[in-house]
Amino acid sequence: MEKLEKILGNFEGKRIAVFGDVMLDRFFYVSTEIFSPEEPGVPIGKIQKKENKLGGAGNVASNIISLGGQCTIYGMIGNDKEGRIIDFLAQEERINSIWIKDGRETTTKTRIIAVRNNQTRQLYRLDEENEKDISRSLANSVLKSLNNDKFDGVILQDYGKGFLTDYLMRQIVDYANKNKTPIFVDPKYKLVKNATVFKPNKKELLTLSRGKSLEDCFSKLYNKIHPKYLVVTVGNEGMYIYDGNSSNQIRTVAKEVIDVMGAGDTVIASLALAYISGANIYEACEIANHAAGIVVGKSGTATVNLDEIKKSFKDNGVILK
Repeated sequence: MEKLEKILGNFEGKRIAVFGDVMLDRFFYVSTEIFSPEEPGVPIGKIQKKENKLGGAGNVASNIISLGGQCTIYGMIGNDKEGRIIDFLAQEERINSIWIKDGRETTTKTRIIAVRNNQTRQLYRLDEENEKDISRSLANSVLKSLNNDKFDGVILQDYGKGFLTDYLMRQIVDYANKNKTPIFVDPKYKLVKNATVFKPNKKELLTLSRGKSLEDCFSKLYNKIHPKYLVVTVGNEGMYIYDGNSSNQIRTVAKEVIDVMGAGDTVIASLALAYISGANIYEACEIANHAAGIVVGKSGTATVNLDEIKKSFKDNGVILK
């Protein structure tokens, strides 16, 4: 455990910039014991609790903070109630924020969660969003603010909501590489060249590579975008690491899957922190794998902390060599 302790101990104070689609995750927890007299068979949901959390790239930032790092987030919110809630939540979590506004509404996902006998089940999700790309001038204003700061790592977290345009991503990657800053990309069906770590899920890998076998997909995508490492998450199979020559699999350690919401956010946050804290790519992915195994055992948009990661390694008998 000595090596793990050293890497996790280095998380403290590491500064990461997160660029991506920020959204408000809103949860309505309701009881559904009776039915409406207005329409046969339609349940009446009595709201027991309301909850707001940072979602999307905001959840990446939340995970960085919960793991002991520091974070500045660059994203888009609306000039509306939901945008003000996001700003308040970011301040409450001590996340530095650079907000861009172009008149659109805040991306909001409202989930209706049924509660019965202490069990929860998502009934419905309502999305409010505008997926139009931001303008070149707004992208340049983001880049201008970036040039005034220095970070230990940079994360691009794309959900396809218009903030991370191809132009903006290219410029941020160039900036990071010029400054020898590790850059980690979680794409949404977009090809981004020259990242330190490019982290698609299996579906994105298949679409972007158009390969036949899994190994063929790895090599084809790698040769298209030339990252230092290709890391592919494959759900309950864990993740694969491809370095241009061969692939290695790290199997999941999740014991119980309650909710996969935000698991990818936790993976990219913990992987980036581990890598910039002295872990090699295999150690960083092992740590991220344990973080993901923890967070899928929680309900809703969740984060993980250092003590939970240490316990997961101990419980699973895993030692970093």
